[in-house]
Amino acid sequence: MSFCTNCGRPLKNPRPSGMGRVCEKKAPLPPAAVERDLFGYDVAAAASAAQERVALYVQERATLAHAAVRAAFKRVRAEQ
Repeated sequence: MSFCTNCGRPLKNPRPSGMGRVCEKKAPLPPAAVERDLFGYDVAAAASAAQERVALYVQERATLAHAAVRAAFKRVRAEQ
């Protein structure tokens, strides 16, 4: 008789993973392999962080531009 490697219960039908049916469903997935460059730098994480920073910068600049346009319209209306 074999036992579950996760909880230790006796198994009627052992699975290739060594765990029972229920534990196999509940078990967390192994972490995804991270591709690193020669110096151990996580290129994908750096790229996504850079994209996030650029998106925030563009959003901030667009908000400031919209505010400037609104202020210009208010100034023109006040002059009329």
